[in-house]
Amino acid sequence: MHQMKTDFTDLHLLRIPLPFRLKEVNLYLLIDSSGATLIDTGPHTEAAIKALGEQFESLGISWESIHTVLITHYHSDHCGMAAEIKKRSGATIYMARQDAELLQIFLAHPDRIVGDDDLYVRHGMPGKMVALLRAVTDPLMELIPSFEPDQFFQEDQPIVLEPFVFVPIHTPGHSPGHTCLFEQKTGLFFSGDHVLPEITPNIAAHPESPLEDPMATFLRSLEAIMRLDVAQTFPAHGSSINNLSERVSEIILHHMERKLEVEKILAGGPASTYAITMELFNKNLPLLERWMAFYETLAHIVNLENEGRIKREDGADTILFSLS
Repeated sequence: MHQMKTDFTDLHLLRIPLPFRLKEVNLYLLIDSSGATLIDTGPHTEAAIKALGEQFESLGISWESIHTVLITHYHSDHCGMAAEIKKRSGATIYMARQDAELLQIFLAHPDRIVGDDDLYVRHGMPGKMVALLRAVTDPLMELIPSFEPDQFFQEDQPIVLEPFVFVPIHTPGHSPGHTCLFEQKTGLFFSGDHVLPEITPNIAAHPESPLEDPMATFLRSLEAIMRLDVAQTFPAHGSSINNLSERVSEIILHHMERKLEVEKILAGGPASTYAITMELFNKNLPLLERWMAFYETLAHIVNLENEGRIKREDGADTILFSLS
């Protein structure tokens, strides 16, 4: 736990353990005269509940004092404990409608997280690997007991929680409804997974996503936040970011370079999404991370297709891509 001073109150960083290779997620607790607001929740695990409770206790905060929860997006490390916090505190939960709708689909139909096996096979993934995907993805939804948000974010409606005024900034890309929160009195910017200090968020061209070109959408969302007058950025993973514009520029450059890498691979001849993934990423990635890498590679490919830089060749058994 770490305490950070703002102009008018204390802002507390709460670090919650994760059952992933990415070891922890940052939650932010903002205390006001009527209680406290929590940004994101952590996953629903015994270790996470214990860690959150202990950090509340050390601050002299009760579960019941949490009156508002602002969820940046639907992934388990950001919303998994929402039902638990709601049960203990009765807090009002805010979330983007797009993510709430997608979450309900996955809660009701966990098999749709992986989707159709044929998609992976046609994109070049070995059949034996496809058969293992459900085993590593099914536990993801176990980290999110079902809940429903009380309110949906509206970009033109600031959330006033005196002395705070949070402006929701819709930043789709990492998820369809990903929402950053800009506290307009202090210039503090809570970026969720949209902007991270050392790694880039996973951008996935998943078949259930309503985003036609997730990579283009993500890049537009990055450019949009550069116009904000941000004093300091607090991400969901890693340390705070002092220069938001500089970090955004680095992320945009990374994706420009990654697209050039895809084109360089295709200069050697047509290739499948999976083959390109194996060229771009560490071949020894654990299966869950390889699955994420596959969909991020597909996001770059879809973006390059839409820019007319590569083309798709639908074969009888496999989809290949080549330079235009």
